[in-house]
Amino acid sequence: MKLKIPTIEKTVENMIDNAYKYVAIYARESNKGYKSGLETQVITNKRYAAENNLLVYDVYEEFISASQKNYKMRSEFLRLIKDAEKGCFKKIIVTKRDRLTRRFEDYIDIKNTFKELGIEILYSNDVQLTETKDYASNFIENLIMAVAELEPQNIRERILAGMKVKRGERTYDKRAAFGHYRDKIKNQYVKDGIKAEIVQNIFDIYLDTDDVKNPQDIKVKLRLKSEGKGEEYINEVYKLDNTKIESIISRPIYAGLQTKYLEYKYEDFKIEYDEEILDLDIDHFHSCTNVDALIKPFEWLAAANKWVKYNGYRSDKKVRNIKPRKEKNLFSGMLYCKQCFKSIKSKGDFFQCETKNCIKIRKDKFIKNLIERLFEKLIFGYKIDSVLEVVISELSQRKRNCKKQLVNIIKNQSADVESYLKDNSNKKLRESILTANDDQLKIKKEIEELENKIVFLEQNFKSIILPIMQSDYVTIIIDDLVNNHPAILEMLLNTDIREILIDGKAIKIKQR
Repeated sequence: MKLKIPTIEKTVENMIDNAYKYVAIYARESNKGYKSGLETQVITNKRYAAENNLLVYDVYEEFISASQKNYKMRSEFLRLIKDAEKGCFKKIIVTKRDRLTRRFEDYIDIKNTFKELGIEILYSNDVQLTETKDYASNFIENLIMAVAELEPQNIRERILAGMKVKRGERTYDKRAAFGHYRDKIKNQYVKDGIKAEIVQNIFDIYLDTDDVKNPQDIKVKLRLKSEGKGEEYINEVYKLDNTKIESIISRPIYAGLQTKYLEYKYEDFKIEYDEEILDLDIDHFHSCTNVDALIKPFEWLAAANKWVKYNGYRSDKKVRNIKPRKEKNLFSGMLYCKQCFKSIKSKGDFFQCETKNCIKIRKDKFIKNLIERLFEKLIFGYKIDSVLEVVISELSQRKRNCKKQLVNIIKNQSADVESYLKDNSNKKLRESILTANDDQLKIKKEIEELENKIVFLEQNFKSIILPIMQSDYVTIIIDDLVNNHPAILEMLLNTDIREILIDGKAIKIKQR
């Protein structure tokens, strides 16, 4: 009996065309600051794929919370699902189940979606259960996900418990305010030299001078007081704006105070507890054991009450009146009369010259004439037939280059496969074969896109759309657009376009 050994080309072809040989890698981290965690997931999953002789189709990675965000709000995960629907791969690899989601309902939904698509989920660093109808397996799977869903809640509860302990111990544990720096070894908030002196001067100015009522008054006095001080002091003073000064006055930490209980939410000179506003009273605060006070508690309370008296609460301030913008449209500031050279304004249904009894034209007629001129310039002025031939020729050349590139990659890969069959311990060869597969997929996709463009230009645009544009029918179409579709006329005349999006990037348009 003769043993039929497949050719190297056939072996490569089978590797490339078999969707069951391809996997997608999904990696997710909630915190953008944990970049190394994301990279570790990708490396672990790639190693798992290589150990199981699987080819990586693509890597899908993102920073997003899976407990706070539904999986349908994750762009990379949605891209993975779309590629799965196209049949690009039949397996996905994640390190653990909680990388897919931390919400039990989402997990059931994801699992069912992948089941319908025939996708197998592989875990590189978690319990791998067989996909069966076994009730025990399903129970374990559901139990694992229930634990994953509870984990963020447990973390939050542990953090909150720790915060309550520290609050009970009168320990401050937030970012250092302007005027303090944090001694991490002693966990002490220490006076920060010049900045601490500036804070003290702000409170002195505000409390000692009756005519100082708002941040602007404080800023003026503070700058006058900075004369004769060192350059560093002066620079820090001139950096302060009104918002920063208000923030300094509002913060009890400068008196070494914080609210007694976490449930007392202090912000904007208000203490909120159980949806009620409490009086601003020192009794609702206690002193912190690890903060150097810059002022006395009674000084801060006096400054806070004075501020509320003269400036009110930020949340209660009315939004300033904004003058309505003058109506703008696509032609604002662009139309001028050729007879008297004065500007032409939009007035009701007409464009009208500023000079009395001069040019006055209906807007619909203006738009119709403009579109006809644009078509005339586009179709005949720029010889669109010739331009179209050049575009098709360039696309065809790019397609030929891609095909040549694909042939070269396959030849080189065939040579690598032949060498690898002789020495399967060579990791570089194996990596080269896998990389070649990725390159082939990208080039095949590019070839497909180029073919679609050429077909459209040759069969649709050139043979159907262009003849209509060059015929008398275009006038009928323009008449119909202007006369029967007022929304289009409205868009052209009254739309104030302030930016244009190109490939997801915004270009701002400066108004005249």
